[in-house]
Amino acid sequence: MTQERRAREQSTMSRSAASRLRLPTAVFALAVLFVIAMACRVPDVADSEPEPTATVAPEPSPTPEATNTGPGRIRTILETDCKLLDYGAEVSLSYRVNAVGANRLSRVQMTLNGAYALDTGAISQVNYTGDRVWRVAAGTKITVLLTAESAGNPATIARSRIECPEAPAPERV
Repeated sequence: MTQERRAREQSTMSRSAASRLRLPTAVFALAVLFVIAMACRVPDVADSEPEPTATVAPEPSPTPEATNTGPGRIRTILETDCKLLDYGAEVSLSYRVNAVGANRLSRVQMTLNGAYALDTGAISQVNYTGDRVWRVAAGTKITVLLTAESAGNPATIARSRIECPEAPAPERV
């Protein structure tokens, strides 16, 4: 009999625990539904006041000024430097190519000592920039040729000759 009594008490306890959980769960569910309904509600047009709006007439756009560049021109900037390191040298190269006027770049190429280091192929950009850094032996001489092309204009060529310093002679003791 004691086992039956224990079983009844446990079932009574589980029923009362379940009934205790049902009420807070239902209240919580109703609260969540209320918050969702308030967040999604559409305001009544009668409740809201119309926001004042101002109408501004657009200003006429200025007429572009005529330029004396014809179809355009190309501006090229090539900066080079070589620094002596403990072992060898470091060459840094910075290039900027800009199409000016009614113009777009169609190709940019760069050669180092006659070997192609950059060839963009066919492009259609107003600006093309880049930076490169690499290590070479001390005393190295490099000729950089940067060529920029655009339709209707002669190719622009920027040239730079980099002469890295020689390594200092070892000190004799």
